Parts: sequence; C-alpha cells; structure tokens
Amino acid sequence: MASLKLLVVEDDIANLELMTEVFKTLEAEVRPISDSESAARVVAQEKFDGIFLDLEMPKLNGFELAQKIRESSWNKLTPIVVVTGREDRDTMQKAFAIGATFFLQKPVDRQKLNSLLRTVRGTGFRVPRLSSTRPRLWFGLRTTGKAPYSPVSAPSSKRKSGSLSCGPRGHSRLETS
Repeated sequence: MASLKLLVVEDDIANLELMTEVFKTLEAEVRPISDSESAARVVAQEKFDGIFLDLEMPKLNGFELAQKIRESSWNKLTPIVVVTGREDRDTMQKAFAIGATFFLQKPVDRQKLNSLLRTVRGTGFRVPRLSSTRPRLWFGLRTTGKAPYSPVSAPSSKRKSGSLSCGPRGHSRLETS
C-alpha cells in the first residue's frame, strides 16, 4: 500500500510532535505545520491524502483554514480531521458545514490516533465529500461516555474497546476506552 501523505496543522508543539511521530510509525508521510497561514499556502500548492486540523489557532482559525482548503484546487475533496477540545454540537455542525470529514476529540493520544488512522486507512483515507443535503459520516474518538448523539447499539458499558457503533442520522462513532 502506498504511503499516505498527511498534513498536520496544530499550534500546540507537543500535540504536533505527537501526531507526527505516531503517523510516521504508521508509515505515513507527514508534513507538520504549526502556523495556519503557512498551512494555507501549502494546501494551495500540494495535494494531501488527509489533513489534521486544530480549530483553536492564532491568525487563521481552523474554520477559516478549512474554508481555504475546500477552496483549493488541490485539496477541495481531501478528508479533513478536525482536532479540538471543543465537544459542543454547534462546533461539530459548523465544522461539518465548512467541509470537515472527521472529528477527533482532544486530548490526543497515541491510541486515538492509531485507531483513527487504522480505521480510515482501509479506505485509503479517501472519503468522498457528501452533498449538503445528505448526512455526513463522522468518527468521533471519545474517551468519555459523553456524546452529542447516543449510539443505537449496545450501551457504552457493554461495548468493547475500539468498537464502531452507529447513531441516528447515519453518524458513526469509533469509541476507545
């Protein structure tokens, strides 16, 4: 399988280094960038298989950068993983409205990153962007039982670590313990 080319945009250096290290151990080609304006220039010039994007950044915030990514000719269909400490429904809806494909809850750790990348790697990390009239597919890696949507499968106490469950309106969640 060809190596995935990933862009990681995160202003927190510890998180940036962690994501970079984990993705490299999974044989991905990683381009780490801590400045959102620099990232905006890069997405206009290079094609990526996936983009990991923090929402809370100085200069361009993650929403503004995601908009620029969707406007770029190279990456308008590239999956965007929003990485944030926010967990409110409005943030998720706004992220999906501007083109996010996946939602990863902070704090980020090796297990969450491994689970997400291994889950989507089978698809080649190329998830088609759905039209705005259809529900979007999202993965929220959660370490708590709190979620904006309750899974319709087994209760969280009955699910095994790393299980994938579906919620209302076609939303999916990969849970880790």
